Amino acid sequence: MKTIRSLLKQMVNNEVEPDVFALNSMRKGYVLSLHVNDALRIFHQMGMVYNYQATSFSYDYLIHEMCVQSRTHNARELCTEMKKMDENQRSVNFITYRMVLRSSDNKGLEKKKCLNGIVKYCWFVPHSDM
Repeated sequence: MKTIRSLLKQMVNNEVEPDVFALNSMRKGYVLSLHVNDALRIFHQMGMVYNYQATSFSYDYLIHEMCVQSRTHNARELCTEMKKMDENQRSVNFITYRMVLRSSDNKGLEKKKCLNGIVKYCWFVPHSDM
């Protein structure tokens, strides 16, 4: 993780602005090493500091890791944020919906809302074993 931090610091010091690919790669490294809060920090800096809009790839790793860590409330919030992507002509990834749906503690209303989101944004009905 020190390597990622020093790389980002070096890029900033040399006035090289990281692009979306570099930021997503850094976030993926943080997520894979279970440093989700650092990945969230970079995720939020994408829009505020670097003026980049998050892609579905940007959301996928964060949502997946939050589900793995049983942070389903945070994962649902990001999933809701992803729904707004459709309004901005960006696609929502079915895999992300499936991750949130599978990790959901509540089998009632939350599952129904997520299923409705899948149908609305992905245009098909998933298997009921989710």
